[in-house]
Amino acid sequence: MADKDVVQALFYIEPKTPHNRVQHIGCRLVLTEKLIHAGFTRGGVFNLPDGRVEVLIEGSKRDIETFYQEAKENLVRWLEEKTDNKERLKQMIGNPGITLSALEFKSGLLILDVGLFSHSLEMNQLEKGVDVYYTLMQAFRENSAAYQELMGAFKHNSEVFRQNSGIYGELRDTIKGLNRLLDEKLSKS
Repeated sequence: MADKDVVQALFYIEPKTPHNRVQHIGCRLVLTEKLIHAGFTRGGVFNLPDGRVEVLIEGSKRDIETFYQEAKENLVRWLEEKTDNKERLKQMIGNPGITLSALEFKSGLLILDVGLFSHSLEMNQLEKGVDVYYTLMQAFRENSAAYQELMGAFKHNSEVFRQNSGIYGELRDTIKGLNRLLDEKLSKS
């Protein structure tokens, strides 16, 4: 693509009502991933202080229009595919939900390499790790009595083993001696 074919554009993800949310629901993660997969090298997705999410893109006008249309038609589905808690997402988005502003082509926007913003993809992985940690901690709390019982049984069995280790050693030596005698008898016959 020649430089003269490159344009810059922006659009916003906005709540349809003041009770809806568009931040902290995965928009930055999903749209950054989609920008990268669509082949854009410059772009970014940002939370704004007013509660909206801003999307900046640089590329061919046709590619930007295609990306925008796909985001407009599929954003909620993309968010649902990424979440483990669809009910929580629906509560945050609300009904009637979220909307995308009109696509605006502007020049002179500061649009950086999309790779600089790929940290949202890494943060998603970190968030999943934290979720796993909380799930494990909850399971541990729920099963701590069973764990304590198991540890008690282990300690008891360890003590029994220690008490009987002398007997086990003597028994092992006796079996070895019997095997030796049997081998000698078999080799003589």
